[in-house]
Order: sequence, then structure tokens, then C-alpha cells
Amino acid sequence: MDSSKRPNVILILADDMGYSDIGCYGGEIGTPNLDRLAANGLRYTQFYN
Repeated sequence: MDSSKRPNVILILADDMGYSDIGCYGGEIGTPNLDRLAANGLRYTQFYN
């Protein structure tokens, strides 16, 4: 696969973190870098690991 067509994938898993703990999901704590990633990418609303 041509490197210019490969997708960029970042998967972030965190232990003991609730759904609304980060800003892009309505959390109280500011998470500007994660919010920027979420705004320019794909966000899952239901994901189980």
C-alpha cells in the first residue's frame, strides 16, 4: 500500500476512566489535545475492551 494512502490510526485506552471524563464527551477537566484529536477524527460512543 502506498504510504500516502495508509490511514493514520491512534487508539487510546485508559484504565479507570469514565465516558465523560474528557472534554469532547462533556467532562469538567480540560483536555485540549484529546479534544483536538476527537474533533479531527473518529470518536466512538460505544466501545468495549
